[in-house]
Amino acid sequence: MDPKAWARGVGAAPTGAPLAGALGWGSNKRRKGPAGFRLTERDVAVLALLRQCRVLTGEQIRLCLWPPGPHDSRCQHRLTLLYRHGFLDRLPRLGVSQPAVYLLSRRAPEGLRLLRERGGQPLRTQQLTRLTSPDHLLGVNAVRVRILRGVRDLGWELPRWQSAEELRPALRPFRLIPDGYFQVRRQVGGEAKLAGFFLEVERESRSLAVLRAKLRRYGQLFYSGGYAQRFESKALRVLVVYAGEARSLPAARVARGVAEAGRLGVTIARFADLASLTGASAADLLLAPLWQAPGLGPVSLFPREPRPAELPASGPLQLVTMAS
Repeated sequence: MDPKAWARGVGAAPTGAPLAGALGWGSNKRRKGPAGFRLTERDVAVLALLRQCRVLTGEQIRLCLWPPGPHDSRCQHRLTLLYRHGFLDRLPRLGVSQPAVYLLSRRAPEGLRLLRERGGQPLRTQQLTRLTSPDHLLGVNAVRVRILRGVRDLGWELPRWQSAEELRPALRPFRLIPDGYFQVRRQVGGEAKLAGFFLEVERESRSLAVLRAKLRRYGQLFYSGGYAQRFESKALRVLVVYAGEARSLPAARVARGVAEAGRLGVTIARFADLASLTGASAADLLLAPLWQAPGLGPVSLFPREPRPAELPASGPLQLVTMAS
């Protein structure tokens, strides 16, 4: 796979190969790294990922861009160098136990310059100013990076990911502003299958009336045909993820959400708590029964295609070829 694809979007596994001519990217007061600092393709992938996600913890960056295994120190070393050389910025930490949170801002002039030189669209002013709800966005990105990694590990495709701001015009008539929308394309029996997902991450405990109104609007969007018309896809799931410090609280909210979706007949809704999702592998977020569905109980987002050894002895051998 082409490592430069990560600088254009998402899909290929980046490498640590140095970029030719990447020495001496201007001056920065934070520059304290070794004189021989060289930018790598994976460094560029980090900047491209931050451009898409706005804020990420070091662990989220590692999970998305580094190979599986104990690579925490390598990832942290590169992030530290990128920060010191002005390629990315960090949010202030309130305590030493809090994870470092990285972003692109005006305090990362070298990173902004590199993205411009590589043909990326300039970041809007609001993307370079202080975030009003970084904790919420980090919760959204905790799911997003696992989707990115899981799709890539399975050999599938992620042709579309839209943010809340990008979704606003299309969904204004339905009074919906999801945290994100993405599409997954995979090959099943030689045929390309496309499925769409709205993502809602809830950190604050809201009344059941708020959830009820939101589910009704999603139901109206889907069952009226408005979704298929606007998003060129018929398959849809609405993913509602509850986050919180105490594990028991999100679990109780999941149960209430499932019950309410069942009463309303909004069977496209799926519910999970963030702790369960982040405790599983990226591929399991897509293939394991980590989601609760009204009337069905634990389900997966996609069926796990059986390996040859798992097929029934009397059944025909049917292998699914994943798109690369």
